[in-house]
Amino acid sequence: MTLSIIIPVYNTEAWLEKCVLSCLGGDSEIILVDDGSTDGSPALARKLAGEHSGITVLSQENAGPGAARNAGLRMARGEYIWFVDSDDTLEPGAVEWACRTVREHPCDYISLSARNGGSGPLRNVLPEGAGPEEVFRSLRWLDCDTMYLWRRSFLEEHGLAFMEGVFFEDSELIPKVLFLAGSCFVSNNPVYNVTVREGSITRSRSGKKSRDRIAVAEALLAFRDGNVREPADRAVFDQRICVMVNRALLGMTVFGRGEKREFNSWLAGKPGLLEVFRRSGIARYRFEHRLFRLSGGNFVAVFSFLNLFKGLKA
Repeated sequence: MTLSIIIPVYNTEAWLEKCVLSCLGGDSEIILVDDGSTDGSPALARKLAGEHSGITVLSQENAGPGAARNAGLRMARGEYIWFVDSDDTLEPGAVEWACRTVREHPCDYISLSARNGGSGPLRNVLPEGAGPEEVFRSLRWLDCDTMYLWRRSFLEEHGLAFMEGVFFEDSELIPKVLFLAGSCFVSNNPVYNVTVREGSITRSRSGKKSRDRIAVAEALLAFRDGNVREPADRAVFDQRICVMVNRALLGMTVFGRGEKREFNSWLAGKPGLLEVFRRSGIARYRFEHRLFRLSGGNFVAVFSFLNLFKGLKA
């Protein structure tokens, strides 16, 4: 079998059928992983599996998106893996295109493109013909697992899986995958449609999400220290680490003084992350570190201040 499409499902009954129907076709299977949904998603998943061959439904207690994706990965039989979010859709003919592309360009991963809302701007646009080193060092790739087709044996060979128990698990995995890959194929064919909706994980804020971003940053730092030697490659990891920390700080800006103070104190106990800012090759992050020190560790306030200046990109 050429392709396994893994769809984690959690309370997306309103979008699930449209998503699944768009994923049918080609030499593929669909694995629906119900992650403890409390709406009608499980019944709908079973209904779809009964109506269409090649659909498997796996149900588990709620364990988060990383655990759901890992469960689907363990069941997969396809040579390549495509993770699809259950509120998104594929373009007509996308599965056939994917099967044809991996046969014509066998490699560790295929980088593809998408549109926001089906007609919005393209995402993940990279130079077609770029090699894995150029993709990794370009700093323009998205840390979103749906934007890639992964060769399953490559993931297994390197023991690559999603971080569990956190949001933004793909932000932790994808930098490692792109660093380790020995071959790739880049296509800007927009075969994936991202549904932009309020309340989704990427568009909402919470204290846990900010702390999870810090956990992801720490995991990337540990991987960098244990596996990455070339300065240019380390700089890529440093940039992603600083981005994750700043996204965490952005998430905390909506909270009150007490929550901010507690978060600042907690982040102050992670000197390794702060050292990445100090040694960064990007002026914004070095300047940010100086302000961290001058403010006595009021990290959220420093980020809020810098965020007022549009020229200082996070």
